[in-house]
Amino acid sequence: MLEDWAWRAEYIERISKHHLIGEQMSDDMAERIAASRHFLQALRNLRQLSFAIFDMEVHSPKSRAALENMDFTRRYNELRNQLTGMKGPEAIGEPIFNGRTHGHGNLQHLLYEHDAGLYSCHWSNTNFYDMFYYAFAKDPTDKSQGHRFRHTVLEKGASQDEMLILEQFLGRKPTTGPVIEDGTSSEEGPAIEGITLLEGSPSAAAHPIADGGSSAEAGRIIQGNPSAEG
Repeated sequence: MLEDWAWRAEYIERISKHHLIGEQMSDDMAERIAASRHFLQALRNLRQLSFAIFDMEVHSPKSRAALENMDFTRRYNELRNQLTGMKGPEAIGEPIFNGRTHGHGNLQHLLYEHDAGLYSCHWSNTNFYDMFYYAFAKDPTDKSQGHRFRHTVLEKGASQDEMLILEQFLGRKPTTGPVIEDGTSSEEGPAIEGITLLEGSPSAAAHPIADGGSSAEAGRIIQGNPSAEG
């Protein structure tokens, strides 16, 4: 999450120089580089979605027999074609399910303890956008927000439920708005209504989960959130 600042034009310009003459990057070039961040983003998202669905399917067969009879190559290519429109061997005149296009063999996440959890990459990215635009979009170097992130999120580690920590930081339940709107909004990012939880803020004392999640209300919020299980 804390790398997002590097995609801001002002910082790209500040840290970049020509490798021969030392001239600083122009405003126009920095803006264009920043804008390129979302080039083909929709296609990348659909590709990741096909991976996540494939991951769920191979880890949740109805029976052992269903797993043994599953045509992994066929299903992988089906999902890629259906979700992204990207063609495989059929683009050069070969059958789409020729048994030789084993793209899933390069999907390393299937073997790295992600069992049926590849979707969490997208889910984490969604939460990152929510956190970043809530606290850091206006000024990624804001020390007060940085300290609050450190104490509210990093210091807790695995000592609390992740969704509780997220809600403590945001002062509300997470939303998908920022990740959907990113790329079409202003540089400050989507307008997100939130509750200020900075130390000394009047709303911090009034919020049910500002005290570290010990209240009954905090437990009710988490228990009623379906995403907390994931």
